[in-house]
This record gives sequence, structure tokens and C-alpha cells, in this order.
Amino acid sequence: MQFQLITSLGNPDRPQYKECGSLVVHLGSLIDREKKKEFKDYESAETCFELIREKNHPYLMGMLHFLTQLFKITPKNEKPLILMSEFGEELRGKIRFDFVDRLKKAYGLDILPVDVGLDVLLDCDSSEECKDSVISKQSDNKPQVWCVQCKHFVALGETNFIHYGHDEALFSVCKTCKKATPHDVLQERLRALYEVGRRLQTH
Repeated sequence: MQFQLITSLGNPDRPQYKECGSLVVHLGSLIDREKKKEFKDYESAETCFELIREKNHPYLMGMLHFLTQLFKITPKNEKPLILMSEFGEELRGKIRFDFVDRLKKAYGLDILPVDVGLDVLLDCDSSEECKDSVISKQSDNKPQVWCVQCKHFVALGETNFIHYGHDEALFSVCKTCKKATPHDVLQERLRALYEVGRRLQTH
């Protein structure tokens, strides 16, 4: 599976994007907050592209353009996994979830909000971790996400996100754990991860 990192507004019609199974896209922010702009200040396409070129981030306008073009050129059964990161301050906490959900519904793409500590298994064919996956047989070797509570990789459709801490870090918790785990137990697990992190393991 090929992997591509996109920090600015790349052209999705280029050959290197067509073969990618996953793309990391850096949003940056919705609009230029440093200049205290408002959405009404970006009514013209030229103004939008000037911002994108100047700041080297797609922002909302560039991201919508990129995803639209990517959706047009990619066959339905070959849509890449979009890992979206570098959200602006205005998208802290649950707003990030709502923003990503709206993009997923609009484009029919698999989009995950990325934060420190997120583990994504991109290719399940030959990975040792995949053998421990709860639902690896049901996922047809598609990308899976590590649940920080049950400590298994689960299918994208089984993934939920919870934010924790003063900087609202994101943690992936599967739907089963989110429903079945007592709130205080889950909060203690997130606290430990937030303050200490996860111990690296070797195979």
C-alpha cells in the first residue's frame, strides 16, 4: 500500500495520488485566523488560492477542492483512507469529530482525525499485529485502528474517538469498549496514556 503526505494543496490528478491507499493531509485551519479574517473574506477563488500559496496549508477551501478532485478521479472501490491532521484551534474537541463526519458523509470517503498516539494498521496482509485483531477476518485486509482500551486493532467502522486533557488530545476507542467500559475506568486509562504514553513493544 502506497502512502503519501500532503502538507499543501497538491493536485490529486497527479499519478502519485492515484496509486495511494492512504493520504495524510494537513488542514492547518479553516481560514487565516492570524489576520482575523472571516469566511465572507474568501468569496473569490483567487483569494483562497493566495492564502493557500502563502501559508502552504490547504485550509478549508483547499481541502474541499482537493477532496472533490480526489473523489472525481478515484474509482468507488479504490477510495484512499484520508488521515487528516493539524486542526486549527477553532476545531478543538468534539468540533473536530463533527467536521470530519461531515466530510465523510459529503464525499463518501474514509477519513480519520489524526493525533499523537493514533495507531493505524494500513495493510493487514502480512502484519503480526493483524493476527491479534478482533475483527481482522471481517475487514478484508482493510486499514484498522488500535483501540486504546481493549488493545486490539479494529475495523474503521468500529472506531470512535474520545478527547482528553487540557489540549484535548484524541484517543481511539472501539464502539464496544466505549459502551461497555465504565466511565471512570476509561478515564483512568486515558489519563495514563495522556500523562505517560504507551510503552513501545517489539516482536
